[in-house]
Amino acid sequence: MEELTKALVDYYDPHTDLTHKHHLHEQLNKFLIDKNSWQIALTTFQQQQQNQSNVMPPLLIYFLLQVLEHSIRHRYGDQQQIRQILLWFFLHLFESLPVYVRSKLCLLIVQIVRCDNQWSIDEYFQTCYHLIETQTLIGLLLLTTTIEELGQTNEDCTIKRCNQLKTTLNQHAPHIIHIIHILLKKENNQMKDPLLIKQQTLICLDRFINRLSILPLPSELIDDLFQYTSSTWSIDALNCIHELILKQHIPRQYETILYSSLRHVIQLLLILNQNLTNIIINKITEILHSLFSLHLKRCESIENYPMFELLSGVYKFTFQQVTQDGFYACLDIWSIFIEYIKTKDENRLLNKESSFEKYSQILRSLSQELLQRIHNAQTMAENLEETTDLNDSETAIDRYRRECIDVLSKLADIPNLSSNILHSLISLLQPDIEKYKSIQKLIQTSPNDPSRQQFILNNDSIHACSQILNSFSNLLHAFSSIASTCLLDDDNNQQQNYFQTRLTLVHQFIQLITYIIHARFDLVECSSKKIHNELIHAQTRSFECVTNLIPWLSQMLILYNSNQDNRRMIQELITHIIDTCTPLIDINNFDKSIAISAGTLLSSIVPLTRQNLPIDQMNSIKHLIHRILTWNIVINSKTNFQLYKLSIKIISFIILTDQQSTEQFFRQIFQPLDTLLKEPANFFNHQQDQYLIRHSFLEYTKLLSELIESLRTENNKLRQNLFLSVQYLIVNLNRFLPFIINRDTGFYYNFF
Repeated sequence: MEELTKALVDYYDPHTDLTHKHHLHEQLNKFLIDKNSWQIALTTFQQQQQNQSNVMPPLLIYFLLQVLEHSIRHRYGDQQQIRQILLWFFLHLFESLPVYVRSKLCLLIVQIVRCDNQWSIDEYFQTCYHLIETQTLIGLLLLTTTIEELGQTNEDCTIKRCNQLKTTLNQHAPHIIHIIHILLKKENNQMKDPLLIKQQTLICLDRFINRLSILPLPSELIDDLFQYTSSTWSIDALNCIHELILKQHIPRQYETILYSSLRHVIQLLLILNQNLTNIIINKITEILHSLFSLHLKRCESIENYPMFELLSGVYKFTFQQVTQDGFYACLDIWSIFIEYIKTKDENRLLNKESSFEKYSQILRSLSQELLQRIHNAQTMAENLEETTDLNDSETAIDRYRRECIDVLSKLADIPNLSSNILHSLISLLQPDIEKYKSIQKLIQTSPNDPSRQQFILNNDSIHACSQILNSFSNLLHAFSSIASTCLLDDDNNQQQNYFQTRLTLVHQFIQLITYIIHARFDLVECSSKKIHNELIHAQTRSFECVTNLIPWLSQMLILYNSNQDNRRMIQELITHIIDTCTPLIDINNFDKSIAISAGTLLSSIVPLTRQNLPIDQMNSIKHLIHRILTWNIVINSKTNFQLYKLSIKIISFIILTDQQSTEQFFRQIFQPLDTLLKEPANFFNHQQDQYLIRHSFLEYTKLLSELIESLRTENNKLRQNLFLSVQYLIVNLNRFLPFIINRDTGFYYNFF
């Protein structure tokens, strides 16, 4: 035994080298599976039984238990002697053994029960009950392990034996419940180690509920369990409650037990306080998540179930969260509830009250609170304890805003709520737009150079300016996310009712981007890089908002085809957007994000409105085409070519209806690529300009691919016009490809 003990100590020593550890592993494993080793283990334990003055080292005890476990699983050795020594060890050395050894002892005792038909199951249960009376903690630990093991199917014994064990466990259920109930109600002064006993009692109940498919629990036990939970906020008691809530499909005669549990959860919510640990809060969140996932329909069907109290409690619980994980988990609960309402309303009979009407007050309150939190996302996110991992592209504030907007978008998808959310959002946006414009007061023109402007900033103004820009950008982000949902409606009557309100909204945003283009804060010198970036971010978000208004404008053009006055107003708005944005697409703005934003807006508006507006006749578009055709196309910047490609796509959607114009345009645009394809030798001969030439080749071929891809869903005529206009390039590219492969294999791989 000394050699075995030394081998175990060396094996678990972190300083033992890997080679020696591997050798020890092989030797120990060889001893463990040897069919004669059980006798050595048994003899060693029997010697310990005779000489109790010196208890063996825990590592040695555990390893010898593993040896006996192997004999039990494979049914060799004297099982009766093994059973006796295990029980003796468990009863007489319990206090001196570490937890992991106790657990292994319990497991082996129960495994013998599972596999040894000679040992009466009823006799074994009587042993457990007797131990609970005499040595309560030991008896509870053994009973808990018994419930865990006997309540599940195991490959160690036949299916028939497993079913027999489950049946026996069910037969003993009333007595086990009775014991648990007595121990739970027992006064602390009547027990030795009352906290440990109560804890183990609850663990036993938790495993018992988990293993049974039925709930033969008296209502008094349920009441006492929740009473104990509310007085102690025991995590083990909450685990029992969670197991109760997880029971979804149960026999009808046990439904009252589940109903009682569902009602008691509300009582717990009402007495929550700020002093609870994060572990307790997280467990309550898990319980609520399970309740909302599994039982919403059941809760509504229970007579006089306080559904509004439940929702009010969850609402309060959500916005009292102090950690990121807790808050996001609560938002997920609301997402489940919103989806439930939407699904129920879609399937309801016409003469029934809608779920939205039933819960409109709480849903409106939720949307209002989320809007406020999105508006103040920086402050709100900073107030939460960071408990979640972030990806590289997202900050804690980004995550907070995204999670809130995600739930707000789902709320906006409820027809009766969308207009209310939109109105509230605009009410918040209007003063923020004015605050954004007030930043212009911080700009000062240089007395020596009237063309030079700069922001005059100090610490206070930087902080104030940053707050304005962040809050403004947060609301713009929210609007961009919900605009299509709130504005687009299949109901034409609804659209006509809200037409003037939404038209005013579009006017406001167009005025905003007009102001942005006129003010050009991005061109003003700024000593704070942070403020400069936030200004650009606000500009970009503003253009995104207008981009998300375009589908509604397009829908209105079709809806008001016969209403000339309304149609003319829509056309004037679209024309104003185009005339305002096209001047930004210029070589002088190639490295400016505002130009990319304007280009993205135009690339959205042109395809949707070209059939209802003579866009090709607009002077601003004619000037844009002229600028593009005369653009200096030397490729020296990725951003430069990004804007160039974007503008070509915009024009493509306009001119593709005319074959001749299309062909002329593309021949001029792709002239640099055509020259390279006709003279492949130049591709390699100009060593000094080789990077520029290759970069140009790649960008133009990507542009060609993107153009073809963008027209994949267009009608046959447009696709045919494009193909006829660029087919010569495709033919030349096919001829050029072998030349690249033969002359420059490395470039070929980079290209593809």
